[in-house]
Amino acid sequence: MEKIVYDNSGPVNHFDYMKKNCKYNKLTRENYAVINKNTSFYYRKNPDADSINKSDIERGRSPRYDLAADPKGLTYTDEWCEKHREAALKNFDMNMEYYKQVGKEFEDRLNEFLLTDGKEFKEYYSLNHEDMRKPGIYMLVLDEYKRIYIGSTMKQTLRRRIMRHWGRVMPFDRLIWGSADSSIIAIDSFGCLDTTRIFLIPFDVGEENRLYDEEFNYTSSPLIYDFLQNRASGGMTTYLDSVLNMRCMDFPNKRVKGLLD
Repeated sequence: MEKIVYDNSGPVNHFDYMKKNCKYNKLTRENYAVINKNTSFYYRKNPDADSINKSDIERGRSPRYDLAADPKGLTYTDEWCEKHREAALKNFDMNMEYYKQVGKEFEDRLNEFLLTDGKEFKEYYSLNHEDMRKPGIYMLVLDEYKRIYIGSTMKQTLRRRIMRHWGRVMPFDRLIWGSADSSIIAIDSFGCLDTTRIFLIPFDVGEENRLYDEEFNYTSSPLIYDFLQNRASGGMTTYLDSVLNMRCMDFPNKRVKGLLD
């Protein structure tokens, strides 16, 4: 597949999906860690936000961050933003170097996965295919980075779920998942043009349990484990499950590991 060249000439047609042209259509170091002082966490939309302040955060009523001393506690200090940006870019560079080091086996391992553990996956070339209207499991392949992301959706269609990844800009305060020395870059940090192949397993409504079990099995496959961009193992249904099943970069040993490994 030819490398996609990003330009600023007009709208992007990608997998029959028309996307407004913007700098976030492809991941770059320059657009990765753009400072935003506003918090993205849940209490930003809390109707009682006026009563949330630093003392509330210190008592554990909401996540603690280095927030500015405004009454709502909804913005970060300039100092925190600069430190966070520096840490995020350090982590970005570490991830990019990792992709180069492990990428040599990528195509062989992916092909073996598609013939064995992931043989149910089928490649699709258009978001307008009728199977895109169903729920199911999807696999996004980012050939330039030698990365794979496997996700699932039961409440949304596969088309809508993939478009959500492509339309979202990862919040500045969520760039690091865990530690800057081990965080995996979120799939939503990549742009639509970074996805070069799409594979699906469509499901029927009502098959939630089987869907989550199978997603977990796919994301646990040793054939592609070190190439997965997932920040947590598949099949997680709660935030606590995601934290306990966090995946981390083990940069010195050129591998991905679970939080409890």
